[in-house]
Amino acid sequence: MGKLADMVSEDLSFAEKMKINLRKIGLAGVGLASILDSERTKLYRQITELGEAYGGADTVVGRISVLGTGTLNLVLEESQRVFDELVEEGEQALNRSKTPVEKPLPRKIHQPRPVAKSKAPQKPVLKTPAKKPGDSKMASSDEVPSLTEALKHRLRVTSDRLRDLDLTPQQQLEVRALTRQVESGDVKGRRPPKTKLKEQAEFDARRLLKGMKSEEAMKRLELLVQRLAAEAVS
Repeated sequence: MGKLADMVSEDLSFAEKMKINLRKIGLAGVGLASILDSERTKLYRQITELGEAYGGADTVVGRISVLGTGTLNLVLEESQRVFDELVEEGEQALNRSKTPVEKPLPRKIHQPRPVAKSKAPQKPVLKTPAKKPGDSKMASSDEVPSLTEALKHRLRVTSDRLRDLDLTPQQQLEVRALTRQVESGDVKGRRPPKTKLKEQAEFDARRLLKGMKSEEAMKRLELLVQRLAAEAVS
């Protein structure tokens, strides 16, 4: 007796074909059950390997904790894997969408250059005026705000008041962020890595003030110092 595929291809009666098809459906059901059973065993093994037992591993609480923590760790691990695959696929899609830049064809060595019959009249050369010493300051004014004498005086007064205050790390972070916003404007560049926790915290605090003008940041700094001074007295 041959395989089911060979038997169906033969010239059989309708009843015999129905019988063979029913048998194929039964085999497919058995195969599906086998696959589900193997996948269930594999999933259970992965959960137990990633789980952590609280208390004795042979107790009921220990087994429940292993299943709970293992399921959570497996979900996090699979989520990270899927996210990484999506990022990689996105990079590949962007690379595929970029049109290749056509390079100019190299000129043949033996090909002579065309000789102009008559020289074109020379155009007058326009000389660019030399830059004055103050031009560089004007060009950088868009990046760093120029502080007025009034703002500088208010910053000095605020700094003097801060010397007498005992600030917490969070309060020092707020004061530094507002001071830098007054002096330098919006924070620029990339966020520092996780290894530099202090620089990362300062970057995040300054990013919350993005778009705030120097005058407004100065007012908020003065109000903050005034409130901290009042709390210190009370």
